Amino acid sequence: IPVVQLLGLDSDRPVALDAVGTLLVPAEPVPETYRRHARRFGATLHSREIDLRFQQAYSRIWSPQLSTRTSQEIEKARWRRLVHEVFQGSVRSKDSLFHALWQHYAQGEAWRLAEGVEAFIQHLNREQIAWAIASNFDQRLHSVVRSFPALRGARFVFTSAELGVSKPSRVFFKRISEVLSHDSPLMIGDSLSHDIDGALQAGWQAAWITTKLLRPVEHPRLVFQGSLEALLNAVT
Repeated sequence: IPVVQLLGLDSDRPVALDAVGTLLVPAEPVPETYRRHARRFGATLHSREIDLRFQQAYSRIWSPQLSTRTSQEIEKARWRRLVHEVFQGSVRSKDSLFHALWQHYAQGEAWRLAEGVEAFIQHLNREQIAWAIASNFDQRLHSVVRSFPALRGARFVFTSAELGVSKPSRVFFKRISEVLSHDSPLMIGDSLSHDIDGALQAGWQAAWITTKLLRPVEHPRLVFQGSLEALLNAVT
């Protein structure tokens, strides 16, 4: 996995890290969590079927072609719609199941730190580099972040639901730039379309966290492509 171009971490340049997929990953596979909760409401779907329905519903509900405008209410309605679509005709009370899943993912126990996060955050803190979390999540992210000591040093926790717009909108990055008082922070994230393309289009630098052997993306402000551990090794 190649380093595309490494400019280094600069104490004068704030860092924004994506949450899910970059800092945090589900503690167990999402289809298994859905299956386990749904059994309480009479569902008998297998994890494989849940996974298929989840992916199909998610791609429709959060399609890149849809408006990036959002809010806490919009995000909650989207997740309710997803649960209803996944378990259509298979549970006694889709609303009760939705609330159970919504609360589950608001808890720290539903998540674990991704590989390499603790060491990377320690490096940022040691080098006195200001860092924040910038996520297409909703207000539940705050309680999740508080559950992990390693993440409590974030200067800000930005969620699309509170900013009113989601990645990859330039407005998302512009509003964060204003708070961080910097025109070109470094965005670190795992989603090429949301984190990386969005940040680069907004004039930010970006580091694409991926462990897949993909063709290098060429862009003068894409400073890195590879795993979080590899990024840490490259700057230390």
